[in-house]
Amino acid sequence: MSPFIKKIHLLERIDALIRRRGTGGPKDLASRLDVSVRYIHKLLDYLRDMGAEIEFNHSHNSYEYLNPHEFQFSIGLSGANQLKVKGGRSIFRFFSRVHSLCREDLYNCNDDNEKHFVNS
Repeated sequence: MSPFIKKIHLLERIDALIRRRGTGGPKDLASRLDVSVRYIHKLLDYLRDMGAEIEFNHSHNSYEYLNPHEFQFSIGLSGANQLKVKGGRSIFRFFSRVHSLCREDLYNCNDDNEKHFVNS
């Protein structure tokens, strides 16, 4: 699995655990997701950069959202791009290119492959 896709899966899992108040502490969450504590803090910062207010609640022993939030993480192809991707190396090259264009988390890419700053 590519690092880009893995990051999306981890963000989805953290989001679900926060909603259920089931993250545990940073060390517990890192162990559960098989990543470092430092990477957990980085992923939480990504969610904060997207507008989530997240704090650790010691009485629940879990991270929690202070503001109502709903995240949707998805990757899709539209229009003519669907016909160009055939699988195998073609799809790998496509997602590698998307990843290289969008690796800056404060940027959003449009269909013209141009970077646009996302102001949160």
